[in-house]
Amino acid sequence: MAEVDREVVETHETRISIADVPGAIDAGGEMALKIDVSCPSGCNLQGMAIKIVDSQGDEIAEAALSSADEAGGELELSLKAPVEPGEYTWTAFALRQETEDILHEGSSAEFSFTVKHHSISLTVWGISSPIGTGEKLKVTVGGACSANCSLAGLPFTIEDAEGNQVAAGELGQEVLPQTRGVYWRELELDAPGEEGVHNWVVKCDPSALEFPHQARPCEFAFRTTMPPEHTVTVQVFDLYTELPLEDANVMVGLYRGVTDQEGIAILRVAGGKQDLCVSKQGYDFFQTSVDITGDETIKVELPLAALM
Repeated sequence: MAEVDREVVETHETRISIADVPGAIDAGGEMALKIDVSCPSGCNLQGMAIKIVDSQGDEIAEAALSSADEAGGELELSLKAPVEPGEYTWTAFALRQETEDILHEGSSAEFSFTVKHHSISLTVWGISSPIGTGEKLKVTVGGACSANCSLAGLPFTIEDAEGNQVAAGELGQEVLPQTRGVYWRELELDAPGEEGVHNWVVKCDPSALEFPHQARPCEFAFRTTMPPEHTVTVQVFDLYTELPLEDANVMVGLYRGVTDQEGIAILRVAGGKQDLCVSKQGYDFFQTSVDITGDETIKVELPLAALM
């Protein structure tokens, strides 16, 4: 009986490993994975198919090993993270590969990661404080996303300490110059009619954005006083040279100003007894009490600070 020649096919195992798996990633963000498949016998595995599936067995991506060395092959793969926050475990499969004389068995490896909400940072600046009771309060509201999403048109509200809404608006369409994705809006609000310190809060509604976002409210405070009714002109000079001092800091009560090239600061202040403070680097600090009853001019002479 004649013998039948049968081709002998070797069977080799493979091992797959995954590197650069992020511990946490923003919803919908890009994951750049490095997948390495090796054969203990040192075979070249270029072209071996790699498949990524989720925990339900649904295919996420498929590609082939694009580079190889004497012991296997490598693949750099970019995947998009799910849009829903949570814990995820996916599996990478190296699919079996058969050539003329070698069958490489498949192998698999799991990898886990956390998908997190995008974070919105709210901020408030440019607050005109102190402000006269009942006057117009100017503030600027800004917001930025941790994943650099567009926040153009993001609706927000401003509430007082009792939770009453005092204003509402939307962030503008443009990014604030020289910032990384800060969208902003200037507002002019009615200041409370009572004197004192007021704590307000900015909140936003990110529900209409493409990806899930979380935002912490941003608190800010300002002070209201009696409306300023008088103009006080403070002239600051060097005690010895009698030359005007520029960039001296001037405070009359809660009202602040800085002197110009002529050593003059003009402030609108409320009437009554106020503390007048003047400071400038290299000079002694000046403080006195003044009784403001009308428009007036005050001259201040600063001596040089003593050398230590």
